[in-house]
Amino acid sequence: MNIEKVLKLFHNQLRIESTPPGFIKEETDHVVRHVSKFNEDGFISASNVNNQNAGQVIQEELNYFSSLGQRFEWKVFSYDQPPHLLDLLKKRGFQIEEREALMVME
Repeated sequence: MNIEKVLKLFHNQLRIESTPPGFIKEETDHVVRHVSKFNEDGFISASNVNNQNAGQVIQEELNYFSSLGQRFEWKVFSYDQPPHLLDLLKKRGFQIEEREALMVME
């Protein structure tokens, strides 16, 4: 099994292309965000940030969801960049939940 190929499929199909029912998908240069139509928590399913812009992008998303009056979750996976993204989010007040696993079978 080609792990890189599986991760690419997962990333594209479930993090970039997916639009869950009840949400409006919005794409910017740096995130794919999902805003709830029914006053549930929104979420960021994917991000494209680096060491130079991560802090600014995190603050922009905090401001954006705050302006909507909507709480949100930032989904982070082990391959997301920068490697210390979870630490940056924690410093901005995000609660870090327990790690989850992804299992794939041929």
